Amino acid sequence: AVTEGRYHLVKRLLQSVGLPVFALHREKVGQVDLQQLDIQPGTTIQLHCDMAAEVWNVAGGFEALAARRLGALICRHRQNLRDNTLEPRLQSWLEKV
Repeated sequence: AVTEGRYHLVKRLLQSVGLPVFALHREKVGQVDLQQLDIQPGTTIQLHCDMAAEVWNVAGGFEALAARRLGALICRHRQNLRDNTLEPRLQSWLEKV
């Protein structure tokens, strides 16, 4: 089962079985039904705390955020290695682990 709503992933999966994709529309994020919110394209709304928590959890929560931050630090560290310098935040994190 596909649990990610990523446009290109869904598009490639459908095309691989011979189903052309002309447009995709997200109807839900977790249990949050976007159609019931009546959001127009290009506009924003303020979510109720429960809805915001649901969207945050579907997006991976703190684990996903930590993974992205660590990935960014590793990329900077690799660049610093090429430049023969050291990323202070990564060094600090490695000393704590």
